[in-house]
Amino acid sequence: PGAGSGAAADGASGTGRGRAVGRGVCGAGELCGGVAAVLWDGTDGEVIEHGVCEAVAAEPGYTAGWIGCVDDEDFRITASSDCSLPSSVSVSELAAPIQTATETNEPRRCSGCADGELAPETVAAECLLVIPLCYRDRRFGLLGVYADDAALLDDREQPILTSLAKMIANGIHAVETTRVLTTDQVTELQ
Repeated sequence: PGAGSGAAADGASGTGRGRAVGRGVCGAGELCGGVAAVLWDGTDGEVIEHGVCEAVAAEPGYTAGWIGCVDDEDFRITASSDCSLPSSVSVSELAAPIQTATETNEPRRCSGCADGELAPETVAAECLLVIPLCYRDRRFGLLGVYADDAALLDDREQPILTSLAKMIANGIHAVETTRVLTTDQVTELQ
């Protein structure tokens, strides 16, 4: 057997690192397609946020998803898949990697051993990736993606999910801009 046969065997059996690599190539594309459909059909930011969370939770290997934002000293969940998360928590009570993501606009991974609110064990997951939803200089919130296997949120998948988060932020910006422009046009006509 050659040097790459172990990874091929892992990928064929659906276990270990091979499964994560195969999923990164195929699974993320399916998730991107699901999110693209949500963005295409979305009529406002709230509809998009809820649809994105449902698309994340429906993806094999991901256990749940949420979108949240910081309001003063609180972190407010604005949308989530059907998981039991608090609607609002103090930023200081969040798991440390989530706190860092709220402060830096950089994606952060949170392992199952992290203490604090929204940590992976909250939804029986092994890992959480928190990604800012940014369009230009504006942040629309943060996307949280829980996985039942930390390998599913590795260095290969993170850039894909970061690009997906940018796509979501662009979609939210587009519907908000359309709403504002439509409101301005109606006001002008009156």
